[in-house]
Amino acid sequence: MRSALAVSLNQGLAVDSLGRERMPSTLFTDMGWAGSIAPILGTALRGNPRQLKRFMNSVIMRQGSAQRRGTDLDAAVLAKLMVLEELHLTDFQRLFDWQVRGEGGTVAELAAAEQRALAAAFPRPAPGRGRRRASSDSGGAGGRAEETESAEESELPDPEVVSWADQPHIARWLRLEPALGGTDLGPYFTYARAKLTVTAGAARLPAALQDLLIRLQSDVVGTRRPAAQSVGETVQAENLPLLMDQLLARVLRDPDSGAWDSAVEIAERVPDTVAAVCHTLSSIPLDGIPRAKLSSAVRRLPRDRQEVAALLDGWQSSGHGISPVVARLRAFGRGRSV
Repeated sequence: MRSALAVSLNQGLAVDSLGRERMPSTLFTDMGWAGSIAPILGTALRGNPRQLKRFMNSVIMRQGSAQRRGTDLDAAVLAKLMVLEELHLTDFQRLFDWQVRGEGGTVAELAAAEQRALAAAFPRPAPGRGRRRASSDSGGAGGRAEETESAEESELPDPEVVSWADQPHIARWLRLEPALGGTDLGPYFTYARAKLTVTAGAARLPAALQDLLIRLQSDVVGTRRPAAQSVGETVQAENLPLLMDQLLARVLRDPDSGAWDSAVEIAERVPDTVAAVCHTLSSIPLDGIPRAKLSSAVRRLPRDRQEVAALLDGWQSSGHGISPVVARLRAFGRGRSV
């Protein structure tokens, strides 16, 4: 006897219940991508309602955060990436690293990996057997196999990517809808926030600066602050923009990290970095700025710079909850050295 609980609510049942005319298109779309990730996510989280709800809320919040900053993220693509981020963070980090470096895991190679995974799951029928049925099906395993006929001949040029994609859990993930090949994943990684590190993506930095970047992102003040204080004396002018690009990318993803404090402290001491730091801080949604980090910026950024004045004026006149906080900090900090 089969339990009624074994029947999942899906798009078809929802349409039957609400009626095609009353079924919101957004609900239909959301149920589609939710149903796609459900088998892997539900199994991995063992159907835990609290964890599943937290994951779904994270997808919605991340998409909303992007929309407030003028970026339109496809919920289905975002959800698929977040499944990898949630369940296999190390593999997610590797995909991010390849994307940033452009040395592997590129759009073309990701498409080839997805085709390879589909071909393994839905192999072509043997010659002369089932050929007509496979070619006539518009969906299901037969249809997907027909779509990937050339996948077996597809070669992934990077052995590291081949090894990554051939892991059973990655192959299962690659088969999830939608296919990511051909999609610019950069905007999606931007909102991965604290779970990603940029050290691997900073491969073009000299080894000593990669080590410095690690220390600049530390949440341990005794590690981070000496590193920030050393930038002006130890980093050559031609390397400073590269270092700051990596550090500020982390600030954008995770304003609550030590990278924010390091960026502000570097701007306090190195004039050439002030404009870039102010531009980055002004790009962060006001809801995402922690109060402690706000205080650090107001107290430490050099107030005689036009960029700093514009940043603080913008925060103070925003009408957001941080406005009175900025006003008090500016008034309190006049003439005060920290």
